[in-house]
Amino acid sequence: MIDDQVDRLSSLLDELSQRAHVMLDQLRAPAAHGPLKDELLLVQRDFKGLGLSVDLLLDEGWVAQAPAADSHVVLSVAREALTNAVRHARASEATVSVQAHGDEVSLLIVDNGGGRSTTLREGHGVRGMRERAQQLGGALELGEAETGLRVAVTWPRRERA
Repeated sequence: MIDDQVDRLSSLLDELSQRAHVMLDQLRAPAAHGPLKDELLLVQRDFKGLGLSVDLLLDEGWVAQAPAADSHVVLSVAREALTNAVRHARASEATVSVQAHGDEVSLLIVDNGGGRSTTLREGHGVRGMRERAQQLGGALELGEAETGLRVAVTWPRRERA
């Protein structure tokens, strides 16, 4: 009897946590209001004000035609990864690359902070980036960069709706 109640409570807490995470993610990453390139330039400017120099390497053709859902994921993941680079790794430089090749699109964020993938805790930020990638049928991969952390998202290329 008590085990059933504990299981039920655990299930309810998991569901509440998932719902709270979705709401937090929606609040944290506002939808794009303009073309993806312009939004990325605003991200670059915003993080410069926080002491993070961000280089943008963009596949101009794909970025100009990016589907809205893809743009939202690019912006959400880029903001989260850059926020983590500043907040947790104390990075001073980062690169955001958005490239389309064949049937796949990739977003790669690399920073020069002290973060290590082996010490990362999968909190709301990492979980949110992973969920965003999955929304597009893609995957999130975290790894080491030469001097910091590498966040990569790949997903199937789709045509603009």
